[in-house]
Amino acid sequence: MIKYCLYLKFLIIFLISISAQSIQDFQYFYQDHEKFSLIIRGNYRQYFNQRYIGLQSKEIKSIFTVDQQKKLFYLNGKVYYLSKMIRDNRNIGFEIQNIENCSFSINSSGHYQQISQHFYPIFRWIPFFPNEKLEIDKVYEMPGKAVVDLFEAKEQEIMPVHYMLVYKGKRDYKQKQLDYFEITCRFDSYHKSQKIIEIKGFHQFKLFYDNDNGRPVFMTDQFEEYIVNGNNNTEIKKGFYTFFFKDIVKMNKQKQLKEIEEYFDSDDLEKDIEIKETEEGISLTIQNLLFQPNSTQLLNGEIQKIEKIADILKQIEDRSFMIIGHTAKAGSEAEQLELSKARAAKIAQLLITAGVSKDKIMHTGKGANQPLAPNDTPENMKKNRRVEIFILEG
Repeated sequence: MIKYCLYLKFLIIFLISISAQSIQDFQYFYQDHEKFSLIIRGNYRQYFNQRYIGLQSKEIKSIFTVDQQKKLFYLNGKVYYLSKMIRDNRNIGFEIQNIENCSFSINSSGHYQQISQHFYPIFRWIPFFPNEKLEIDKVYEMPGKAVVDLFEAKEQEIMPVHYMLVYKGKRDYKQKQLDYFEITCRFDSYHKSQKIIEIKGFHQFKLFYDNDNGRPVFMTDQFEEYIVNGNNNTEIKKGFYTFFFKDIVKMNKQKQLKEIEEYFDSDDLEKDIEIKETEEGISLTIQNLLFQPNSTQLLNGEIQKIEKIADILKQIEDRSFMIIGHTAKAGSEAEQLELSKARAAKIAQLLITAGVSKDKIMHTGKGANQPLAPNDTPENMKKNRRVEIFILEG
């Protein structure tokens, strides 16, 4: 009888242990004023009316600051829509297609609320956590929303979807045991809009989640989308996305500013560079950077300025660099914009040639839309012809 009781006791302990391993409680958690980034990279094949259009690539980089209020995490930041730029068969960083201010809130279960009027986040409620402990291999379902890109209209549409989440237990990710999920997203084929007559397809996500820190770490998405658009034309996409979630070490702007100022102190370049703190991080405005008229070709001696700047940027770890070109008000608006973009791309190319990582650089131009002075004198126009380099926190 005693042996039987001991056996029963050990059996109960064993079963409780097994049960504890197969049931988990999950929730999001962020610290107040914390910063993090999410990089989404996509490659997919595009078809239009059954005709192959080509292989498309996209990258979206977002940088958010967390404001914690009671049980909600308010996320505010910027989203950069990027495309990889190739010049002379060389990668010269990412061209910025668009920048959006973005804000929304998320609760500990992963439910999004109060999303501002934009098309980010792309997938809303991934991952979501029911208000219960999750069992391994049990299916949990939740309605949600997803953003769809329309090829012909060059617009986006938010569509209702259905998510199915399955917790698969612990898996190895970069020599660490993380919680692993498989999530299926399917479109509501009965939903129609003026832009979409019919939609079907799926997204199959594989997610690694760090439950100790309350946040996702890495996710992949294999997908197929079939759309009949408002003009009754067929659009098909097949490919994948990868999602990289990264905590950001907050920048000590004053310290970073001082280090850069000290670097340029004993250099003739100091008088041509204005360094200051900004909301995004630190900005370096290069004045008197001399190009050939209406050209991206720098005059003799100007490349050395860029190489000197590259030397300090190479010393800065875990940050991105955004290059913005500006012109004076001369020529048409389209010509101004194109020239400012081309000059920013040229500076990006020179920085990469000098050793700055191409993965850290993105660039764009603003034309003559952000002047420092009225375009009424040659001296003022000279001030407006400039290039800004932003050292971003993410």
